[in-house]
Amino acid sequence: MTRIVVGTRNPKKKSEIESLLQGLPVQLLTIADFPAAPEVDEDEPTLDGNARKKALVLAEALNEWVVADDSGLEVDALGGRPGVHSARYAGSDATDSDRCAKLLAELKGVPDESRAARFRCVIALANAGGVLFTAEGRCEGRITAAMHGAGGFGYDPVFYYPPLGRTFAQLSPDEKNSVSHRGKALRAFRDKLGSYLKQGKAQMQKEYAIGIDLGGTFIKGGVIDLEGKVIHSTSIDTEADKGPDAVLSRIAELCHTVVKGAKIGWNQVKCVGVGTPGPLNRAKGMVYTAPNLPGWTNVPVVKVLQGKLNCAVALENDANAAAFAENWVGAGKGAESMILLTLGTGIGGGVVLEGNVWHGQDDAAGELGHMSINYEGPRCNCGSYGCIEAYASAPATVRRALAGIKEGRKTALKSVLEKNGEITAKDIYDAAVAGDALARETIETTGRLLGIAIANFVNIFNPQIVVLFGGLAGAGDMLFGPVTEEVKKRGLKPSADTVKILPARLGGNAGIIGAAGCALKTFETSA
Repeated sequence: MTRIVVGTRNPKKKSEIESLLQGLPVQLLTIADFPAAPEVDEDEPTLDGNARKKALVLAEALNEWVVADDSGLEVDALGGRPGVHSARYAGSDATDSDRCAKLLAELKGVPDESRAARFRCVIALANAGGVLFTAEGRCEGRITAAMHGAGGFGYDPVFYYPPLGRTFAQLSPDEKNSVSHRGKALRAFRDKLGSYLKQGKAQMQKEYAIGIDLGGTFIKGGVIDLEGKVIHSTSIDTEADKGPDAVLSRIAELCHTVVKGAKIGWNQVKCVGVGTPGPLNRAKGMVYTAPNLPGWTNVPVVKVLQGKLNCAVALENDANAAAFAENWVGAGKGAESMILLTLGTGIGGGVVLEGNVWHGQDDAAGELGHMSINYEGPRCNCGSYGCIEAYASAPATVRRALAGIKEGRKTALKSVLEKNGEITAKDIYDAAVAGDALARETIETTGRLLGIAIANFVNIFNPQIVVLFGGLAGAGDMLFGPVTEEVKKRGLKPSADTVKILPARLGGNAGIIGAAGCALKTFETSA
C-alpha cells in the first residue's frame, strides 16, 4: 500500500481524490495529519510551477509522497490573466462575487467572440527526491457578460461552456466534474498513477533499507534495495570528538540525506541497519565500547535512532555486517557456510552459517583475529599472545619489513622509509609488484601465517568459502598462493581441498550493504 499525502487541509478534496483512486493500492492522508507541515507560498509564475513547488516542499518536509495542485482561469482578452493569481485577483479577502465582478468590469465592452477563456488545473506528485510526474486538465469556454447560476464556486457563474450551453454554475456537480479542468486533471492523474504503480516505474511500492557503516573518521550511509543493490550512498565526517549524541544525530541526518539522494519516499524505508565497531548487544541495541569513538560507553544506539527516525533500527558488528554482505551478494553469494577475515590495522572476522551470521551467546562470536597460532608469540592488543592479528595485520606486516631493512636487506623500501619516516602496507605491496624481493617475501610470509589460522578455521567450521577483505587482500597471488598452500598442507581433508579462498568483491560498500541486509533479516523482510 502506497501512502500519499494530499497537499491540502480540505477533507472534501481528499474525498474527491479518494473516490477517483478507488481500486488502486494507495492510502490517502492530508497535511492536516501532519501538524508540523509548513505553509508553502504559491509564488511561482506558472500553475505548473506552483503545483510542483508545493508538492516538492511538502514532500521534503514530510518525507512522504505528496500530491498538490494549482488551478486558474486564463482569459485571452486579458493576456492570460488572472492565471496563477486567480484566487487573489480581487484581493486576499475578496469573495467569489468580488472576483467575478472585477473580471466582468475589466471585460466591459469586449464582444462575445473575443471573450475566449479556459480553466486549467495542474496536479503534481513528488517525493523527497523530486517530482515524479504532473497531470493537466483544461476546459475551453468563454466569459459571459453577467453572472448566471447559483451553483459552483470561484468564476463558475461567468464561465460559459458551449457544448452544454450553460455556465459552470448552472451545471450539476456530475456534469461539471465530467468536463471540468479539475475533473480531467484528476482522471489523468489517476491513469498515470495507476500505470506507475503497475509498471513499477516510480518504484513507489518498492521497499528499501538504509545501511550505516560507522567508523572513527567517517560515517558511510546508503539506500539498499531488497536485492542488495546500492541505490545511493555517501559519506560524512564522524566528528567523533563531539560525543555519542552528536554522532547519532549525524547518523540520523545522513539517513535523510541518502533517502533524498535515492529519490524515494521515507515511507518506502523498511528499516535502518547500523554497523559499529566494538562489543555490543543486539537485543538491547547497545554499544558497550567502540574503538576510536570517545565517550562511547553503553550507548543505546537503537533507542536513540528510533526516536529520531521513527523507523525500525537494528544494530550489528561492522565485521559481521561485511561478512553478511559478501555472503548475500558478494564473493560468497549463495554459500551455506562462509568465513570472512578483514585484514587491516587489526584482523576482524565474521562467520556465516546456513545464511545467518553466527553471533554466539554474547554477540561476541567471530573474533577470528584473536585465534592464537603461537602460545609464546608476541603480545596482541587484546592482551593475549600469538594472535593471528599480531602476525598478519597491516602493522605486523610493516614490522616484518622494517626488521628486514634493519638487517641490511637490499630493498627499495629503505628509500621510502628515509623519505617518509615510515612505510605502510601499501608501500610494501607497491614495492612487491615492482619486483622488490623483501617486499614480496614479507607479503608471502603474511600469507603463510594467515594460512595457518585459516586451516584451523577450515577444520572447525568446514566452510564452503573463505573471503579475505581489506587492503592486503588486493595483493593477489602473492598473498593467496601461500595462504592456499598452508591450508592444503595443514587442513584436514576433504575440507582443505574443497574450500575456496577468495578476495572480497564489494569493497567499501560491504559495510552498508551488510548493515542493511542484517536489519532486513532481523525484521524478517527479504534478504
